[in-house]
Amino acid sequence: MKKILLLLFTSVVVAILAVNATAGSSLPAIIMLLLGKSTYNGPPLSHQAAMVGPLSGASVQAFQVDDLRTAQEGPIGAAENDSNLLSSGTFDLSLDGIADSEWIVVAASGGEDIDGDGNGAVDTAPTENQGTLHALARASDWRGKHIRITPLSEIAWRYVENMIPTVSAEELQIRLADLARYLIKTDISGNDTVDWDDILAFDPANAGHRDKLAFDYNWLTTADDAGQTILASLQAGATEAVLEQLDATFSWLMTRFPVSDSRYHSVKVELAVFGSGSAASGAPHNLSVNSTLAEPIYEDHIFLPENASEQITFTAVPTAETQILSWTGCKTVSADLSQCSVPLDKSQSVVVNFGWIETQLKAAVHDLSRAYNIVGVNTISVLLPDDMDDLIAEMAAANVDDFIVGDDGGGFLRQITGINQISSTYYQLETVEAALDEVIERGTGHLLKQLTNGDLEGYIAPAASGQQALVSQSAFTGVQRAALEVSERPDDTTFTISLGEKSSSFSDYELEAQSDSIAGNVILYDNGEGGTLTASGKITVKVSFDTAFDLHWGKPKYFKLISIVDAKEEVELIANGKLAK
Repeated sequence: MKKILLLLFTSVVVAILAVNATAGSSLPAIIMLLLGKSTYNGPPLSHQAAMVGPLSGASVQAFQVDDLRTAQEGPIGAAENDSNLLSSGTFDLSLDGIADSEWIVVAASGGEDIDGDGNGAVDTAPTENQGTLHALARASDWRGKHIRITPLSEIAWRYVENMIPTVSAEELQIRLADLARYLIKTDISGNDTVDWDDILAFDPANAGHRDKLAFDYNWLTTADDAGQTILASLQAGATEAVLEQLDATFSWLMTRFPVSDSRYHSVKVELAVFGSGSAASGAPHNLSVNSTLAEPIYEDHIFLPENASEQITFTAVPTAETQILSWTGCKTVSADLSQCSVPLDKSQSVVVNFGWIETQLKAAVHDLSRAYNIVGVNTISVLLPDDMDDLIAEMAAANVDDFIVGDDGGGFLRQITGINQISSTYYQLETVEAALDEVIERGTGHLLKQLTNGDLEGYIAPAASGQQALVSQSAFTGVQRAALEVSERPDDTTFTISLGEKSSSFSDYELEAQSDSIAGNVILYDNGEGGTLTASGKITVKVSFDTAFDLHWGKPKYFKLISIVDAKEEVELIANGKLAK
C-alpha cells in the first residue's frame, strides 16, 4: 500500500512539474493549494490580478494602509502572457523591511483582460482595463499565500477602507470577518472556515467559486437604470459610479461607513500641531509632533485600550518667537497652556495651536471701527468723533499706501491710494481692496466658534416663556418623519434631531412642525418588496469650528479648518422579515 501511495504521489508531482513548466505558474503555490496549506515559508508566492480573466500587464503597487500615497513596492508589471490563463497577470512581492503583521493593500491598475467573457479560454481580442482593483492582506499573507486581486476583493476593500483610520490593526480583523460572512456562503480557500482568506482566494472565472458566494455574482453584470454595470464601471475606472452602484446593490446588507461597536475596545488618540513648535506625550506612549524639523512631523497617533479612568497628557514647547495660543480637543488644559490632558474613554483628536508672539506689518494699519464710515466701491468717507484725540492724531499722520480696516459695510480692508482731508475729523479716501498677505509680514489669526441654536437658519427665539422657537426645516426636505428639535435658548450648543415618534424626553424643546409630521418611523431602506429598515429615536450633536492661519514673510505658511462634531444617538433600528435582496 505504501508503494502504491508513493507512486500516486510521484505521479501528482510529475503532473505539477509539467504544468509549472508550461504555464510558468508558481510551483510552491500549486503544492500549497494541493496540500491545503494556509502558510508557506519558502520564497515569495505569485499572486494574480483578474477582472473576469487575468489582467495581463497590469501595473501593481503595494501600500501600507496608513499611507496610501507612498508605494512601499512598485509599480511592477504583472506578467504579460496573452496565451496562458495561468501565468498571465501574475506578480511577486517581497515587501522588504515590512513586518509580517503590517496590513498591506495592493492595487492593480490597467492591463488587458485576456478572458473577458470568463469562459476559460483566451479571447481573440483582449478587453482593455482602465480601472484599479485592490486587495487587503497582512504582509505575511502576501509572502506566504496565493492571493487573487479581483472584483470581489475590490468590493470588500470598499467596505473596509473607511474604517481603517478608526480602529487598531488588531481589531481590523473584526471588520474583515464580518465582511467575509456577508459575502461568502461556503469555504473557498480550503481551510474549512468562512473567513477573509476566501475573499483573497476567489477566482471570478471559477463557477464553483461563484456558487459559494452569499450573493448572486450576476449582480455585477446586471445593468442599473442608467444602463451601467458594476463590472463595466470597474473596468472603466469610474470610481464614483462604482461606489454609487455598490450602495444601491449592497446597502441592505452592509455599509461603506461602518462604526465600531461593543466588540471594539481600542480608542485612537491623535496629536497634531499648528504653527511653529512641538508637542509630545512622553513615555510610554511617545506621541510626538514637531513642525520645526527639517522634515516636519505634523501629526502622530496611537491606538490604546479604552479606559475612562486613565488619561494621556501632552506637553507643548513653542519656539523663541512663538507662543501657545490654545489647544483643541482637550479635557483639561493647564493655566499656562503648556499641557493638555484627555481621558481614554473615547477616540480623541488633539491640536496644539502656536502663533507668533509679535505681529509684523508691511505698512501702517489704521483701525477705523470707532469712526463713522461710508463705504463706496473705491472710496471711503471717514468722520472721526470729536472726542477721540488719539484717532484724530493717527489719521493726521496717515500716508498713501497705508491700510485701513473697519466693520462698516460688512467689514473692509483697503489700501489708501489718495487722501483728501476736508477737516481734522473728516476725510475722503481713495482706496483699493487689499488682502491679508499684503498687510501682514508675519502673524497668526485664530478663531474658535461653538455653534449654537441661534446660528441655525431662520432661528426665531420664543416671544414669551412657554412658546416655541422657530427654525427652518429645509435641511429635512424630502426626509419624512425626521425633524430638528429647536431649543428655546439661542445660546444652547446642543442640536437634537428626532427620528420617528416624538419622544417624551424632549420636554425642554418644542417643534416648529406638528408632532404628527414625524409620526411613525424613518424609513432608511425599502427593497420595494415589503422589506424595510426603519429607525426611531434621537440624535444629539454639538458642533464647533477651529480656524487659524499663519503668515510668514508675507506668504501663507499654515492654514487649518477643523470641524469638531460630538454626536450621541439613542436610535432603535427595526428590520422586518422581508428584508432580503
